[in-house]
Order: sequence, then C-alpha cells, then structure tokens
Amino acid sequence: MCSVQSMNELVHTTVCCVSPGMQREQAVNMAKKLGFSDECVDEAADQMMGLYQLMIEKDATTTEINPMVEVEENGHRRGKKILFSI
Repeated sequence: MCSVQSMNELVHTTVCCVSPGMQREQAVNMAKKLGFSDECVDEAADQMMGLYQLMIEKDATTTEINPMVEVEENGHRRGKKILFSI
C-alpha cells in the first residue's frame, strides 16, 4: 500500500500558458519525469502535446489519457495517467 508521501512523489505537474501552449521541452521533460524509457520519450511527448492541443481546440476544461501504457520487451506494462486541466 502506498503512503500519501510516496503517492505525492508520483504526481508531476507543469504549467503551460494557453499561448503559445505546451512547448516541446516541457512535454519531453514530463515524459522523462513519468518514467518513459528513452525509446518512448519522443512518442509520449508527441501524444501529450496532441492531447493538450485537443483540449485547447475543443475549448475543454480537462482532457485525460488513463492509462497511457508503455509495454516493455518482457511484456510488462508501465501505466501512467496524463491529465490536463484548466
């Protein structure tokens, strides 16, 4: 069972201005913080930027991917939750 302290260590936030929007460097840094492998960081960043752009285009207050999963070579899955909120 996770303690509140260890759960807080699993939550990562970043601030994005509506204009110019999420920057590539922010998305890459977030993907790394979330533990995506080096091989998947760019793809995860692309998906996060797309999700952010969708939220802005549709004038949504929240968009979410749950779970966003990376499948490792041994078949294990590492799931992450991606949430954008205004």
